[in-house]
Amino acid sequence: MNTTYNKEENIVIGVDAGGTKTRAAAFDINANGQMIAEAFAGCGNVVLSYDNAKAAIVSAIREVWRDSCAYIAVGAAGASSGELSEHLAAELTAEFGVKTDVMSDAELALNAAFGPTADGMLVISGTGSVVFLRQNGVLTRAGGWGHLLGDGGSAYFTGMTALHTITNLRDRNEPDEILERAVFDELGIDGISGLVKYVYAPERTKADFANIAPVIDKLAEDGHPTAADILWKSADVLSDDAATAIRRTRRSAVEIALTGGHITHSDTLRLNFEQTLRLKVSEICKVTFRTDEPDPAFAAYRLYMNT
Repeated sequence: MNTTYNKEENIVIGVDAGGTKTRAAAFDINANGQMIAEAFAGCGNVVLSYDNAKAAIVSAIREVWRDSCAYIAVGAAGASSGELSEHLAAELTAEFGVKTDVMSDAELALNAAFGPTADGMLVISGTGSVVFLRQNGVLTRAGGWGHLLGDGGSAYFTGMTALHTITNLRDRNEPDEILERAVFDELGIDGISGLVKYVYAPERTKADFANIAPVIDKLAEDGHPTAADILWKSADVLSDDAATAIRRTRRSAVEIALTGGHITHSDTLRLNFEQTLRLKVSEICKVTFRTDEPDPAFAAYRLYMNT
């Protein structure tokens, strides 16, 4: 798309490109950053597939595009790896003719929550998970190593923990029929005989396993003890990452924002996480939790207004 730089621009666009979906939103600079349009596309993880992620990002931006756009900020899963962010930023700037910054999706959400300079911690638990803590302009990260090396406390982690629990209980000849029925219905399989075939199918994606998490959350809310234990495990490993970042920075107090579909849609996980983190750092740090969930795309407005 060829565009001309216009000094009367009044729109900025933010893009949150995650492991499951990509969301672009346009914000009106002259209306205190009011959102005026949003659009969705597919997976935006640039490490899993750069070309597919770029296509999703471009598609979402085009749907909310206004000729008066002044700035684009993109947060893409995996963009902090190597030179991917600079390469993608250059390509998007050429595509749209507008200054474009690219960062990880976690950094985008951190800027949305606290602005580009203020101290604070962001905990993301969506399809994947990561913790970012900013102190005096320095970022400290814990977790965020992807589903094979990390992502503890993510929807993927919860889904896989549920499957491990099912097979472990089967090995002990103590199957949890309620858990199995709920999970197998979600996966569209008839029973335990179809589980291995489903899990090892070559077309299986990270999102397939992350989709199990809402099932576990619903069971836990209904009082199912096995599901509640699975969410405790997720909260425990996620709070380990948060506690690690706090200890590394030696913070005595920190404000924490939570984002990501898993933790923001699961009251059980969120409350478990808050409780376990407080216990782990109570002797060294006072933690407070924000009640609002930051809109990652809104970082585009906050970054633009800070320039």
